[in-house]
Formats: sequence, structure tokens, C-alpha cells
Amino acid sequence: MLAASRSRFHARDLSVEALSALFDRMAQRYSTIIIDLPLSVHSWTLPLLAASKGILVTGLNTIPGLRQIEETMRALREEATITAELRAVVNRCDVGLLGKVARADHVARILGEAKRFCVRHSAVAVECVNVGSPIALAYPSDKSVKDIAAIAAFCARLNSAPRRSIG
Repeated sequence: MLAASRSRFHARDLSVEALSALFDRMAQRYSTIIIDLPLSVHSWTLPLLAASKGILVTGLNTIPGLRQIEETMRALREEATITAELRAVVNRCDVGLLGKVARADHVARILGEAKRFCVRHSAVAVECVNVGSPIALAYPSDKSVKDIAAIAAFCARLNSAPRRSIG
């Protein structure tokens, strides 16, 4: 997994060619490459997204978070070069006793027909992130593990599609 630089002021803008060479090399060893994109757009953002098989747009289960997900997904759908499967991931969902997501009406109204995953809020998930422990190993019976497994299954299914190249 690659992630964006933690510095907002000292980001390096890589060339599409350099990223393509890096990902070609990584693809020789890894069957799946997950990239956590920064919010800012770079010269390589569109070519990278266009080469992707799947894109997960994440946000919180709040009105501003849902709107940000919807706006990003709309922009991705409007971009002709992007043909990847899109999914929204709504994080930190409160769930009632019967398993219904709290504010599900807000999620449905804002995200509409967009395919989505809902990941329930879990105190143990925060603990696992803070200590660097996989939640599936530390708390395998936590219900959020099932939510995360559905996302992993989506990503695994994408591996059967043919490989694309950047640029």
C-alpha cells in the first residue's frame, strides 16, 4: 500500500512515467496495489485513476462526509477516461440493535443509487489502528470485521480483470 505524503507543503509531483515504471515493477511482485490518494489533484491523478480497476471513495456517515463522497463519485463518473468500478465506503456508521444503519435515509438520499459499503463504528477498530494490529486477528468476532471483509472481497474480485497500464 502506498500513501500520500504527510506534509501538505513539501509534496513532490511525480511524473506519470515514473509512477508507471514504479507500478509496473510492483505488479511483478504483488497482485494487488492499493493507493491512498491525497485530496489534492496532481498531474498523475487522472492517468492513475484511469488505469485502476476499482475505486473506493471513502467518507464519514455525516451530511458533509456523504456530500463529499457523492461529489467525488459524480466527478469520477463524468471523467470519460475512468472506467473503474466505483464504490462508496461510508465509515463509522452507527448501527441499531436490528442491524440497521443509523441515518440510512441520509445515506440513501445523498448517495442515491451509488453502490456502497457501510462500515460500522467500532471502538476496537480505533484501538487496532492506534497500536498497528489487524482487527481481523485481534478481534475476529467484531462485526466491523464482516464489513471490512466485504470490501476486501470486492477488491479481490477486481484481480480477475485484465491488468491496465498508466498513461
